[in-house]
Amino acid sequence: MSPEIVILLAVVVVAAVAAHIRASLALLAVPVAVMLYYAYAAVSAPLVSLASLFAALTVAFILDFTGRSSVLRGLEFPLAAALPAALGMAVYASGVPLLFAILVLATLVTYGLVAMRGSPSNIEASVKYIVFSGSGKALAIAGAGLAAAGSPTLGGVLIVVGFALELGVFPFHGWVPDAFTVGDTRGLAILASLGKFVAILVLIKLLLALGLGGSEMAALFIALGVLGSIYGGVAGLTTRSVGKILAYSSIAHTAYSFMAIGIGLLRNDLLPLAMAVALYEMLATAVAKYGLFSSIENADMSLGSLSVSRLGRVGASILVLSLLGLPPLVGFFPKLFLILLAMWAGLPWLAILVVLTSAVAAIYYIRLLTSLLNAEVRDSWGDVGASLTSALTLALGIGFPMVLSILSLVV
Repeated sequence: MSPEIVILLAVVVVAAVAAHIRASLALLAVPVAVMLYYAYAAVSAPLVSLASLFAALTVAFILDFTGRSSVLRGLEFPLAAALPAALGMAVYASGVPLLFAILVLATLVTYGLVAMRGSPSNIEASVKYIVFSGSGKALAIAGAGLAAAGSPTLGGVLIVVGFALELGVFPFHGWVPDAFTVGDTRGLAILASLGKFVAILVLIKLLLALGLGGSEMAALFIALGVLGSIYGGVAGLTTRSVGKILAYSSIAHTAYSFMAIGIGLLRNDLLPLAMAVALYEMLATAVAKYGLFSSIENADMSLGSLSVSRLGRVGASILVLSLLGLPPLVGFFPKLFLILLAMWAGLPWLAILVVLTSAVAAIYYIRLLTSLLNAEVRDSWGDVGASLTSALTLALGIGFPMVLSILSLVV
């Protein structure tokens, strides 16, 4: 049996055991040890490296939310453990039907997790996600069929619009602010991290598998990226809800990924690096959003009513600084490389836009950071997710050359 399969099975086993014994922090030693061990072999084993990284997040999910009420009655743990498996399959998958099957698996898991509290508002958030995500998948499947049948331009447009609905890219973002304020924070932690990362990876794999590219597709991606980054930066200035701040932040960061994909489609010589930067951007925001959502009790809380643990306050503050783009945290390097890509592609105006929109978004990140520092302390410990992911933001930032090399191999 290959090491990759062993690791993925270990993730599921650890999750299942933790669900029953309400495990201690010692369980984190398993995925963390695996992640560190395979860091040495990362270039030759990208599947294991990424699976190990998200295994750590999965176990953090289990430790954070064990004992909290859920209508899923324990099923949330194997559901969360299925996402690293979906990620692992997506890394090596190349066939179009398999890629769509992986996307369906990842989003079906997320549907249930967003509604796991069982309240009407949680179910409403899940239904909105189902409607937009389902419509997006239908358009993307239709587009893939048209592209394979000899209509690459129309097919490509449908794929882009479909994934824009799936990912909540402006102007197809209608479900994101609502879902991010009324969904269960445990499910939102998964949706905003693993769910979006898998979707972006599948999108890139589809574009490469179908041979879609050219100036028209590049222009579409860049246009959506420009609009999304402006909207995500400006819209967040008017809200005081933590969930909506993270929603507009997600819209902006997904837009940056779309910019990188557009640059890669425009310049074939920059394609591997551009796709790696797009994934790196989503990885950075995935780690931060996972920790931030897991550290708050209700997504609709206002900035003035936050309560966190003492340990969670430190971790969450580091994660906000990563989203802000402070070096050497992981959030700094995708923006840096996106700016460099724009310059190398002869698009200096795009590089300037990235700087300006990041500066505008910094205003609501600073508000969130100030609120966290002044938040009521509900206990001394807890918030394992925020603590683990804050350490990962530093590790992934310091090791950015290795991270980029892994992601370039994945695509």
